[in-house]
Amino acid sequence: MGSVTVELGGRTIASTNHAWRVLETRHPPTYYLLREAFAEGVLRQTAGSSWCEWKGQATYYDLLTDTRGASRSAWGYLNPSPGFEPIAGAVAVMAAFVDRCTVNGEEGVPQPGGICGGWITSWIVGPFKGTRGSMGWQKVDLSVLRGQPRPSHQLRIPPGNTAPLSADRRDHRPSRVKKVVTIRI
Repeated sequence: MGSVTVELGGRTIASTNHAWRVLETRHPPTYYLLREAFAEGVLRQTAGSSWCEWKGQATYYDLLTDTRGASRSAWGYLNPSPGFEPIAGAVAVMAAFVDRCTVNGEEGVPQPGGICGGWITSWIVGPFKGTRGSMGWQKVDLSVLRGQPRPSHQLRIPPGNTAPLSADRRDHRPSRVKKVVTIRI
């Protein structure tokens, strides 16, 4: 069975064999982990929130280790909108703000442009929305993205079309289906 891991400050701060993979229009998957997947003391709820037209009000978290902190780098929905109840209390991580995120052992590359929190792996097929100001599709070349410095600024989920997509991990065409896809990896 596969896994999802998150590393920060030289240590694994979250690890699980069960995650929710949420697909949103024009974005690579965002992975939501149970709070129990995070090491004790790593998550600290912080002030502020944002609104997703599909999932509702997001709560933000700082991620903290003894050697490093990542401000507002994780979020979740404590009381999500109808249809998204399975991710209530689960936490997603912005890959660009941590040292490393993996899915089944493969490093997830942060979605370009700081839009949402999608993780791109080799089996995910674009094109994806990416650069700032881009309202269209953008092909992503993983060889170009790997090794690039991660942004140091906080990125907010912008309002817009965030309808989930099909459950097929290679099918990322826009869809208006509103549901959460639960997977075991």
